[in-house]
Amino acid sequence: MEQKKYPITNAQKNIYLIENYYKGTPVNNVCGTCLFHSVLNFNLLRQALYMMIQNNDSFKMHLDVKHGEVFQYLDNSTPYNIEIVDVADMSDVDSIENEFQKKVYNVFSKENTFDIKIFKFPNNQGGYVIQIHHLFSDSWTLGLVAHKVAEYYNLLLNEQHELDSEKKFSYIDYIDDEIAYKNSDKFKKDEEYWSSVFNSIPESATIYSKLNNSSSQTDCTAHRSKFNLDKDKLELINEFCKENKISVFNFLMSVYSIYLSKITGLQDFNIGTPILNRSNFAQKQTFGVFIGTLPMRFNIDLSDSFIDYSKKVALNSMSL
Repeated sequence: MEQKKYPITNAQKNIYLIENYYKGTPVNNVCGTCLFHSVLNFNLLRQALYMMIQNNDSFKMHLDVKHGEVFQYLDNSTPYNIEIVDVADMSDVDSIENEFQKKVYNVFSKENTFDIKIFKFPNNQGGYVIQIHHLFSDSWTLGLVAHKVAEYYNLLLNEQHELDSEKKFSYIDYIDDEIAYKNSDKFKKDEEYWSSVFNSIPESATIYSKLNNSSSQTDCTAHRSKFNLDKDKLELINEFCKENKISVFNFLMSVYSIYLSKITGLQDFNIGTPILNRSNFAQKQTFGVFIGTLPMRFNIDLSDSFIDYSKKVALNSMSL
C-alpha cells in the first residue's frame, strides 16, 4: 500500500534549500544532551525514549521527490536501536556529541534521520544525547523531547504504561493548517503587506568573514564567540527599554542595524530574523520544524536620535 504523501511546509522548504546548498555536510544536524542528576534505571530510560519516538511523527517522516516536487510521508518500518554506553566523565559525552554532529544523513533514504545514545556514569547517573535532522525538528522540539521523556520515565517508574488521557499532537495537523492558510483571506492580506514592504529590494547588509582561509562557498565550518554583559550595563539597558517602552530584542536590533549601516555604508537594508513560528498551544506542543526567518527592513535616518530610531524599529517589528 502506497504511503500518503504530504507537502513539505514553508519552514521545511527553508531548511531544504540549505540542505541542497550544503550537500554532503552535517549543517542541518540539531543535537542536544539531557543530563539527569539522579541514579537512573537505564532500561526504563531507554523504554521511555522508545515511547517518545513511537508517539511522535517527526521520527517517522521521510522525504521523496516525484516529478520535481518534494513531499514527505510517514513510515514506521525502519528499525532503530538505542545503545547504552559507559562513560567516565563529560568529556566522553562531548565525544558522543561530536560523533553525532559530524554524521551526514541522506534525507531521501529509508534510513532514520535521527540518532540517540544513552550514557551511563560510574555513579549510575547519566542521560542521553539526541540528534535529529533539522528538516524534521528544531531546537524547541528538543525541549519537548526532554519533557516528554522525563514524563514517560516517571510513568514507567510507577509501573504505568500510558498516560491518562494523553493528547497527542501531530505535525500533519500543522501541514493541514498551512494548506488552509494559503487558501485564506489572511494569506492574501499578508501577501499584500509583504509586497508593500518589499516593493523594492534593498541591498544585503552582510558581515563577510573568511575562516581558515577556506575558498569553498559551501564551507559550513563555524565557531561561536560569546561574552557576558556586566550587571551594571544590563541594568542600564533594561532601564532604557522600560522608560522608552521597547523590548530588549528591539534595543539590540537597533544597535546591530546601526553597526551594520556603519560598516557597510548602507542605510536601507534588511536583516533575517529567526522566529519561533508556533502561534498556538497545540503548535507549542508539537514535535517538528516550525522555526522561520522574517526579513526586517531598516531605513536609517541619520537625523534621528537613537531613542526615536529604536522606537521606529519596535513599531516595525510589531507589524511583522
